[in-house]
Amino acid sequence: MKLNQDCLRDVLLQVEAAGLSDYISEETLHSQLPQYTEDEICYACYMLGDAGYLDIQKEHYIRKSSVEVRGMTYKGHGFLEQIRDESVWKKVKEKAKKIGAFALPVLADIAKEVIAAQLTG
Repeated sequence: MKLNQDCLRDVLLQVEAAGLSDYISEETLHSQLPQYTEDEICYACYMLGDAGYLDIQKEHYIRKSSVEVRGMTYKGHGFLEQIRDESVWKKVKEKAKKIGAFALPVLADIAKEVIAAQLTG
């Protein structure tokens, strides 16, 4: 399955906005992010979990996978802070497209570069 970078960012923003006792699944995220399929959201959550950005519980059933998001990790909050600003996110995606690399560590490195460039100005 192809990883959708905009979906990754939007999932992080939604998880951050949730309350501590909120139940977050791909279905609840899909109701908040209808522009993505449940599969895209589930896969984004899996990848964010594998990267250490979300605390998740994966579920696999016959012909269906699902996910429960328990919360965002400190590492996830740090990554989201890097890509929160829309203008930074746009530049990150443009640079990632130029080099043809969209892996989460690469996106985080590009975000650091973009922010550093803005600081030195």
